[in-house]
Amino acid sequence: MLEKQTYPEVRRSPQAPPEPPYDVSAWSLGLQFGVDTPFAKTPLSKDLQLEKLAATPKLPITAATTSGGEHLLLYNGATSARVLNRLLANGANVQFARQGGATWLAAKVSPGVWEKATAGMEVTAPAGDRSFAPTYSVHLPRIALYQSWEADMDEGWTRWIFDHYELPYTLVHNNDVKAGKLRERFDAIVIPDQRERDIIDGLDYKTIVPEYRGGIGEKGWKALQEFIANGGTIVALGESSNLLINRLPVPVKELKHSLTREQHFAPGAIVNLQVDDTNPIGLGVAPATYGFYINSPFFQVLDGFSYQKLNVVARYPNTQVRASGWLRGEDLMFGHAAVISIDMHPGKIVLFGIRPQHRAQTHATLPLLFNALYWATEEPAQ
Repeated sequence: MLEKQTYPEVRRSPQAPPEPPYDVSAWSLGLQFGVDTPFAKTPLSKDLQLEKLAATPKLPITAATTSGGEHLLLYNGATSARVLNRLLANGANVQFARQGGATWLAAKVSPGVWEKATAGMEVTAPAGDRSFAPTYSVHLPRIALYQSWEADMDEGWTRWIFDHYELPYTLVHNNDVKAGKLRERFDAIVIPDQRERDIIDGLDYKTIVPEYRGGIGEKGWKALQEFIANGGTIVALGESSNLLINRLPVPVKELKHSLTREQHFAPGAIVNLQVDDTNPIGLGVAPATYGFYINSPFFQVLDGFSYQKLNVVARYPNTQVRASGWLRGEDLMFGHAAVISIDMHPGKIVLFGIRPQHRAQTHATLPLLFNALYWATEEPAQ
């Protein structure tokens, strides 16, 4: 559970390709959580005393209240994102600022709202002066989570993450999308990992009752296009990125789908990531961290239109993509993008190649998902 998984190459014959594991090949929790896991090389001291805990330790955050009544929070991971979600859900307008390579949040709320947002947390005051100029602010985004009538594990985990980290959302189905006027109801729409064909066409067997048959269809796709044109944000997870890449004029090429299983295959591996932690979607994430990858897309950036602003939020390093588990053809991923944001003016899209919320274990990359949704309501700071 904690060690790095390294699989030997097993071949049926000297000329045969290596046999891949049949399922997820990496579950190193230290890497998924983005924390160091040192292993003891010598026996522990004989006089080591154990202390029995009466309760589960509280989750730590770094926060303070200024003399002017402003509440400050160090934004550095999934726990601080939960505090932020609580503040937003209580109507707070939260401002982001960068100082000394770290991201801070500031909000003016009543003491009662602040106590509710930090309930169950162990609060440690920051050291030194924390006066700084914010760069932008966000409010609670109105989020839609698309739920196909096909069983989609990624949708289930996304829903669980939103519930657990207290980020309000609305489930939408095929008919909700087809009805259009989505921008009147939502700021952001999340499309979980699913093939483009399954999203558009869905299941169309005669044995399926009519209300669960089909997908969003071309009518639903036009509604999504209208949503972007009216300033909405679409966050595509995994394979659903191809829905946007294939149907929108975006300067992105998806590379995974053109490769055979013999060229590139990853039944579930932990990969090294380089993150732009100054990008609004990379805030609160370590510049060098780990993500979960399971035969997902990875991207090449192309020349685009002048009205579009594309940013690579996270990329794979130029060497040693695999951090744990089994990955065939990792050299094909060297230097390519893992997460991309595109400001379409006025709409926005975010493409995730990695699984930022996989099985609710990938704490190191959870802020990337939350940030993509906060980005939908970004405004200049006051």
